[in-house]
Amino acid sequence: MLPNFIDHTMPSDIARPFLPMFNLHVSSIIDNVQEVKSTALEIVVQNNLPLDIPFDNIKVQLVGTDPEVLWFLIEEQILKPGVNILRLESEYSTSGNYVVEAYHMTIGKLIFNHTYLNDNQKRRVFRLNHDPQFMKVSIAQPENVSLGEHQKFSVQVSTGRNSVIEGSLSITALTDGLLLPILSSLPCTVKSVDEDSGLIVESGRKEDLLVFPDGTITLPSCKEKEIIQFLIPYEGPWGLSDYMVKVVAEYITTDSKRRIFHSAENVKISMPLTVTESTIFREDCVFLKVELACNGLLPVRILGSNLRPSKIYDVANHPLIEDWDLTLFPKQLATFVYKLTKRTQQSEDNDLNSKVQFVVKYRSLKDGMHDFGYLIM
Repeated sequence: MLPNFIDHTMPSDIARPFLPMFNLHVSSIIDNVQEVKSTALEIVVQNNLPLDIPFDNIKVQLVGTDPEVLWFLIEEQILKPGVNILRLESEYSTSGNYVVEAYHMTIGKLIFNHTYLNDNQKRRVFRLNHDPQFMKVSIAQPENVSLGEHQKFSVQVSTGRNSVIEGSLSITALTDGLLLPILSSLPCTVKSVDEDSGLIVESGRKEDLLVFPDGTITLPSCKEKEIIQFLIPYEGPWGLSDYMVKVVAEYITTDSKRRIFHSAENVKISMPLTVTESTIFREDCVFLKVELACNGLLPVRILGSNLRPSKIYDVANHPLIEDWDLTLFPKQLATFVYKLTKRTQQSEDNDLNSKVQFVVKYRSLKDGMHDFGYLIM
């Protein structure tokens, strides 16, 4: 026979402390993929009554930095007399230090509460890490960098072990002076991850991501272990080596669960090369001198260079050597000279810029291969 307080027909909720009937404490965070399907908060509930008690839900509130509040939840279980070990789940995937603020248990109209707000009891600090099973968003400097136009962040969304029906992504600037212009849509590529090697398959399907006026980016439906890759433009103070952005991704999985990825990303920006140019105008041509300098702390190996024509100017000749194997040390220069001729009429080729573009392929000692572009004239 169930106790009277489980009666759902009572007119209003009744609040009660856990003691003396129950005692609850948080044991640990479990994020081992071999043990749990998702990050779990393990709690121990002592049922001091001599009978089984079915409950509607138990919620534990954690507080931290961003997001400030997290809830872990378990629903519709039975507390046996004595010790019960339960594992609660959260819809959030985030990273940071959190402490237990409160916990609640609902049984019919009766709500058991405990809060540490006015409690002298010492609260435990738990370290949360992003759930490796669920969606993850990473932002970095793209491999191809072009100066003289909008700089871009490279965004990669990994679905993990989730099949996603729909989702949205919000990226907010946290660095002073950093602006993220809003476009109406963003082209993306959806790629799969090879099951055996874990490497990204280069070929993929192309899609356009709709962007709402508030900057929220729609995410397409995807299978598990797929990667969504796209670029977003940004404008920021010149000379900064890193930018902070806030990332929130909300999505619905095929089992109708709502999940939220929450992160503050530190995007490192490395620009080890600088370009200066000078021009000499003749009646029938223009001579362009480009000087490339290594302004970083580490040497840079130049693998190749090229000057791309523009809608107005064609490149009449290139240096004899375009495939270089040249190492530039800090403060060292490399010089390139080009002859340009003006077109009789402006080119309609949409692949051409309004200015000629100097492109250098390089490999830094620290990172891999990159393309560096600089718009001139």
